[in-house]
Amino acid sequence: MSNFSDDLKSWAARHASASADEQVLHAYAAENPAPEGQEWFISGQTTKGDEPTYQFDLRPVTDASS
Repeated sequence: MSNFSDDLKSWAARHASASADEQVLHAYAAENPAPEGQEWFISGQTTKGDEPTYQFDLRPVTDASS
């Protein structure tokens, strides 16, 4: 049962991180509209202490990403 518990905790941590990243990206995009035909994505992340710092970049919009 311990492996299941560890796997569940690991999954929950990854899911929470992905959700937070998605929220940060949406907030950034709302404050900084991308030029037509492009979209923002998180190109990097560093952590100083408990605070993550995100780097953003633009990429062309594709059917898969829109």
